[in-house]
Amino acid sequence: MDPLPTIAAETLPATVNRLKSKLPRRFFLLLAGVTEKQLVRQVECRKAENPILRSKLLARGTVTPTDRPRSTLPDYQFASDRQHWWLVNAADTGYPIRGYLRVKTEGDDPHMFGPEGFWAAKDAPIIYVRAAHHTKNTSAQLFWETADKPGFDAKQSVRFDVVPGGKYHTYRVDLSASPAYRGFIRRLRLDPVDSGARGEYVDIEYIATRKK
Repeated sequence: MDPLPTIAAETLPATVNRLKSKLPRRFFLLLAGVTEKQLVRQVECRKAENPILRSKLLARGTVTPTDRPRSTLPDYQFASDRQHWWLVNAADTGYPIRGYLRVKTEGDDPHMFGPEGFWAAKDAPIIYVRAAHHTKNTSAQLFWETADKPGFDAKQSVRFDVVPGGKYHTYRVDLSASPAYRGFIRRLRLDPVDSGARGEYVDIEYIATRKK
C-alpha cells in the first residue's frame, strides 16, 4: 500500500471542498463508517454540549439527559496500523507497519492528529509517548482539543524534551500540570519535533495513558 499522502495544512480545506463537490454525500458517510441516521444523532449530541441548544433539544425530545459520547481513553498502539492518526507536513513509510509508525519529519512544522474521542481530563492526566528520534531536534509538543473549544492552540499544549540518537525512550507528558487541561478532551495532536530536516524521522510505538 502506498504511504499516507502528505497534505499541506494551508491547502487542506480547499482539498476537502474539491472532493465534496465531486463525490456524493453517501461516499463520505461510508468513509466515516457511519449511516446518515448515526451522523444526525452525533450532530444532535454535539449540539447538546451547548447549554442553550441542549435545553431546546431536551424540550423536543431529540436528546435525553444521559446522552453523551462514550469515554475512550487514549491508547494508540502503532503495532500494525496508523490507529486513525493522520499526518501534516510529514509522511510515513506505508504498509506493512510492524511494531511502530515511522514518521518522516522532513517538512516544515511536521505534526500528526489523532482520531476524535471523548474523555475527562482528570481520567487521563498523564500521556506516555514511546518513540525513537532519528533527529537533531530535542523538543516535542503535545496538544489537546477540548469539547467546548474546538481546534488546537499553543495554550492547550505541553512541551517536553526528547533524546536524539535513534534509541527508544518513553516520555512521560504531564498534561495535568497545565491549567488549561480541564473538562472533556476530544483529541490529541503530536508535534514529534519542533522543525524537520532532510533525512530525519521518528519511530513511534505508542501514545497512551499507561506506560507499556
